[in-house]
Amino acid sequence: MGKPPNPDSRPPSRGASSSTSASYCWSSEEIQAELQQRARRQRLKAQRPALATLAVLMIGLGFYPLLAVAVAYLWSQPKAGHVLLLILGAVIFIGLSKRKFDFSAIRIWSLEAGLGKVIAVTCALILGLVLALFSSAWWVVGAPEISFSEVVSPSSMEKLLLRVAGVVGGLALVSALVINYRKQHTNEIQIRIAEQQEQRDQRQTWNENFRSAAEMLSDDHPAQRDAGIYLMSFLVDTAPSMNQAQVAVDVLCGRVRSSFDPKRPIGDISLDERSEQEEFIREYNAEVKFRETIIRLFRDRLHSDSGWQALSYDFTGAIFPQLDFSGSDFSGEVSFRGAVFLGGQHSFWNATFRGSVDFTGAQFKQALVYFDDANFASCEALFVRSKFSDSHFTFPGCMFDRARVDASWSQAKNTTVDFTGSQIHGTQWSFISAKYEDCEIMIDPVKFTGGSMHFQRAIFTSGNFLLVPPRAGIVEFERSYFHNIQISLHGPMVEGTYVGFPMITAKESNFNIMHPDLLGGEFEVSGTLSDSSISFFRSKLSGSKIFLTNVELHETEVSFAEIVEATGGSVDFTRSTGRCPEGLENIQSIIVAYGNWDSPGGPRSTRAESL
Repeated sequence: MGKPPNPDSRPPSRGASSSTSASYCWSSEEIQAELQQRARRQRLKAQRPALATLAVLMIGLGFYPLLAVAVAYLWSQPKAGHVLLLILGAVIFIGLSKRKFDFSAIRIWSLEAGLGKVIAVTCALILGLVLALFSSAWWVVGAPEISFSEVVSPSSMEKLLLRVAGVVGGLALVSALVINYRKQHTNEIQIRIAEQQEQRDQRQTWNENFRSAAEMLSDDHPAQRDAGIYLMSFLVDTAPSMNQAQVAVDVLCGRVRSSFDPKRPIGDISLDERSEQEEFIREYNAEVKFRETIIRLFRDRLHSDSGWQALSYDFTGAIFPQLDFSGSDFSGEVSFRGAVFLGGQHSFWNATFRGSVDFTGAQFKQALVYFDDANFASCEALFVRSKFSDSHFTFPGCMFDRARVDASWSQAKNTTVDFTGSQIHGTQWSFISAKYEDCEIMIDPVKFTGGSMHFQRAIFTSGNFLLVPPRAGIVEFERSYFHNIQISLHGPMVEGTYVGFPMITAKESNFNIMHPDLLGGEFEVSGTLSDSSISFFRSKLSGSKIFLTNVELHETEVSFAEIVEATGGSVDFTRSTGRCPEGLENIQSIIVAYGNWDSPGGPRSTRAESL
């Protein structure tokens, strides 16, 4: 028999996606083990009452002497003890009856039976209760003999009549209470029925309006389609549930995703070449305006404090000549997977993303994309496999706070990405296997603390890369490839900061460490560099660790000639080969190992020869 299946590996529940459930199949051994576990759980559940009863009996036997003494003492008291025992017994009886008896049946009978029958039964129960209380009190006081006089005096008759009148009045009061209870409960039932009917009417009206709005959105007349937009937005505002509101939003998003006439797809036509086709131009402009109206509606609703922020927006595969989500607040998921952003302005100015925004597979062609003053608050931004060409991205004033940004396998050509003036705190960035050709990348935030940036196996050709290292953060370019690119590092590298280029390949590239104060951080370069340079310009080395180990320098210059100060820290050239670095005398006190460098007379590896 195989081992029981891991709970984490069980098939998903009924609410899980079909793709996930189809990816797993239970073996016969796992099914048998699961059935055995369920049988054991059922046996344990059936044995629980017996185990509880046994436990109570064992506890009772253990405390029997003490209980016997307590009961005997209470029973010896002529009145108080008897009354206390009666009260205790009544409490136990009521508690057990509530657990064993279903009082809802009595309540249902009291509502369905005739009013006279209910009043009679209630009065009988009250009389029985009064008689029981009188009998108990008579027994508690010692059951004295009750004597009856043969002659009834006028005063005794008067008292008897008063008691009878009190009993009759009490019964009348009970009858009035029963009638009021029936009337109140009947009113409550009628109110509930009316509320349920009103909800059914609202749902029916909403469904009818929804069908009308969907038909209007598919109409060929622009005025009808615009009316359908606003009717659908009204249905979102008045939806009986969030699910229905999401359905209405999905319909609007679906109209944005819908393609133009397949014979004349947007983006692949030339309006100048077809200027004579006025009908086509009119339809094209009407369709663009129609989509812009939907986006403007979303933007206006997402400005206000309404339920629209919590909904999800799916623009998968949509085509945007231009886009404006300025000031929008997204708390749910936003998807631009496979969307196409054509030449024009696409603004996310002052937008807030609290859930996730997905640009996976999106294409940006000659697009101007603005994320000025946007806020990525603990959200996930995905640009996986996205393509950027001749585009421009700006992030001034943008806030990344404990977010996650993934642009792995993305491709950019002749594109500018500018983070100047942004704020980045504890954000994880991933650019695995990304490709950048002739791009300008400027990561120059006002504040950059914590987090990490990983450019594993990235490819940079013909461009500029400006980086301000994070405070107590990591920036790594492991196994990346650089060709004809300028990389500049600005700003201090404090303790806990790491900037590394391990196992890279660089050709005709320059690595400039410009004006930084290396105050306890770590900087690493290893790999193969050809026709390149590494320069520490106007830098201060104080307590930092610089690793230029396992570096093959082919016609590559490494210069410490512009070092301002070198106090503390270390510089390690272990197993480095190639041209001897310049300015070693400026860092002589902190060199811990020298490389095997070339010279006009041959290789040098000792400290004296190197200096």
